Amino acid sequence: YWLFNVTQDGFWDEDRFETDPTYAHYFGNFNLLTYLVRHNDENIGNYLISTDSANPRVFSVDNGVTFSSEESDRGHHWRRLRVDRVPAASVERLRALTEDDLIRRLETVAQFRRGPDGQLVAMEPTANLSENQGIRKSDDAVQFGLTRREIRQVWRRLQSILDEVDDGDLLLIQ
Repeated sequence: YWLFNVTQDGFWDEDRFETDPTYAHYFGNFNLLTYLVRHNDENIGNYLISTDSANPRVFSVDNGVTFSSEESDRGHHWRRLRVDRVPAASVERLRALTEDDLIRRLETVAQFRRGPDGQLVAMEPTANLSENQGIRKSDDAVQFGLTRREIRQVWRRLQSILDEVDDGDLLLIQ
């Protein structure tokens, strides 16, 4: 992998989650991400943990089968919230977001134009060319982002997280 000092071995350790606050913090953030993006591919090596036991960061390195993608035949357990607590600071950042924020940040995450030599050149995103397509093309540009439907689904999952926290079903790590 392009990531060093990581392993796929033991990335999820329920006992460690209960006893190691640093691991619980990182893993809570990991599961928030995999839930929000609806991660659908547990292919070996897609989830990694740092080999530095004092800094047990957890990574999701292949997020190509997410949002409204078909499920992988390799599993999809982490598309659900499987932990019982998550970092309070992360929840507060999520709570501060509006649906309009998600639209603004996710509908076009990258845009390119064709340069004089035929190479794609990054440019500031312009108006969304089609809210129903993730990859959008015009004569001189290509946009990459989420569809409006995918953004609404992320918003619903985000609201579900907040509801679980507010109901006391999802605890907070300070």
